[in-house]
Amino acid sequence: MRNLLVFFCCLSCPFLLFAQANEEQISDSKRFAQALRLINLQQLDSARSVLQQMSPEVRDQDFHSIMAITKPESASYSDFKTFLLLQGNLTATETTSMTEFVLQHVKTPVDETFNYDYAVIGWMLTTTMRNVGDMDGANHVFEEQLKYYERFDPNEQNVVKAGILMDFHRIVMALIQRDAEKGMSLSQDCIERSKAVNDTNLIIGSLYHQSDFLAAMRRLDDYIKISEEIYELDKDRPKKSTYFVSNLVHLINGYSFKGGFEDKVWDLLQTIYSVRASRSSSYSLFAQFYGDLPAENHYKQKILDFFNVDNLQEFEVELKQLAKPVLDNNNYYHVLNELSQAMAAEGFVDDAMRLKSECINLIQETYSEDLAQSLASFQTREAVKLKEVEIENEREKANLERDKANLYTVIAALAGLLLVLVIVILVRKSRQAKALTESSEQLRLQRDEITEREAEKALLLKEVHHRVKNNFQIVSSLLELQSKGIEDEKARELAEEGKNRVKSMALIHQRLYQNDDLLIYFDEYIDKLVKEISAMYGTKENTEIDLKVPKLGFDVDTAIPLGLIVNELVTNAFKYGFSDTQQQLKISLDQSENDLYRLTVKDNGAGLAPGFDVTKARRLGLRLVRRLSKQ
Repeated sequence: MRNLLVFFCCLSCPFLLFAQANEEQISDSKRFAQALRLINLQQLDSARSVLQQMSPEVRDQDFHSIMAITKPESASYSDFKTFLLLQGNLTATETTSMTEFVLQHVKTPVDETFNYDYAVIGWMLTTTMRNVGDMDGANHVFEEQLKYYERFDPNEQNVVKAGILMDFHRIVMALIQRDAEKGMSLSQDCIERSKAVNDTNLIIGSLYHQSDFLAAMRRLDDYIKISEEIYELDKDRPKKSTYFVSNLVHLINGYSFKGGFEDKVWDLLQTIYSVRASRSSSYSLFAQFYGDLPAENHYKQKILDFFNVDNLQEFEVELKQLAKPVLDNNNYYHVLNELSQAMAAEGFVDDAMRLKSECINLIQETYSEDLAQSLASFQTREAVKLKEVEIENEREKANLERDKANLYTVIAALAGLLLVLVIVILVRKSRQAKALTESSEQLRLQRDEITEREAEKALLLKEVHHRVKNNFQIVSSLLELQSKGIEDEKARELAEEGKNRVKSMALIHQRLYQNDDLLIYFDEYIDKLVKEISAMYGTKENTEIDLKVPKLGFDVDTAIPLGLIVNELVTNAFKYGFSDTQQQLKISLDQSENDLYRLTVKDNGAGLAPGFDVTKARRLGLRLVRRLSKQ
């Protein structure tokens, strides 16, 4: 999914300057942005100097808050909140330095009244640190916020709102862990609580986080619908939420992926471009929109006309001239990459490859610049520290040597203690690893032994069934031999019936040792049993046998009584149930309620005599059936 992207919670710049701003205002806005950058690098004196060059006409509340930040010891929680809200796209170095600066100067309030500005600061720091991959730092700030939150009444309105902000972190962590069920549940709960306190910013944030999960779950229509809902909530507000631009990007990507919404995408691009604070974010989106459009689409010409160029090559030049001065390398990379995609879509392969090469060079340059910036920032802070040390040396020269000696002693003691701890930990880890290895080996041997025993038991059980079958066959053969010497018809008949019963049990044990799972599949068993009985009594041409028995596996305790019952009933059918007309024998096994089964044996004979009571039957077969059925 190329265009439907998942965005984590981010902090957008507020909408300070619009497209119609004059040159003096633009210059002041650049000074303001430069001052923010210097503060992020903790060059506070330089930042204060830049701010003092701004025109008095533009020195609004935001200006005074940022001026207060240049002397952080006297700045308020509200000033720091404004400072964080005004942040735009930061490099990794600036982000790290900025978060260190805020954490150093923003302490947990000690007042008895809940401070919502402090909660907002914690939320923004957690978000910023998480977005640059500092998960340990983000979780640490979150835990500190949680401790503060738990000191107050959870039903107080500002505390409820702070709880929603903290749940935003839990939601994003669920998204990172791909726990869609938890994330959707948390975001829906945040939506309901935000509506209960009637806070539009929190409602928008809750909906925005829910849209992330809809994107991850590929629910494109729902994703677009909720993004449209956020847009409707935010578009007419004089001060937009921090999610405004990010949600517009959500909508553009959703519409582009679905297709057929070129008009809406165009209008959204105009909206992002019209706001100077977010204009730079639109450049890569214009290039992406151009590359996604099909050939000959009229919006391609509208894009070229909007930037006052005649073709794609001129569009590339214009867009690069606009984007490079105002974007950091990371965001400028996206402009180049989308232009490359557009060139490839138009068939300009050489231009596309050239732009890809520029992307690669930019990535390499970014790493170098970040390193240089990190070194410069570090050197600046070290120079300040060195100056402070020199001043301290002038004040306390007499105590310097003693302090150094104490410091070296403490360091040596700590180093020694650390070395001892490391050795103890390594020894303990080594023992634990050895014990774990031995335990694993024992478990493996036990598992192999159990598996081998189970296999031996299964083989032995099959062998037992095989021998039982052979013994039954011997008994059956003896009965057959004995019946040949019996002259009394009744006695011979009883011997034959006994032989059949033995055969039915022998057949079960034969099936048991043939099947690896030691189960009797009743469809095969019944088919074999009926064939043997019908062969014994000589099936006539007009005999119709209908078996409707599903493939069910029974154990030996169930199969033997069932087999004997079928043997008796089928034998009776062949001996007494059939007439000289068309003979029918039906056997079925159906599942009834409560996991019970119903065995039915039917023939089309004359049936039992009127008034016949099965419970008083004297024949061995029927008495056997009645007793076996009780099992």
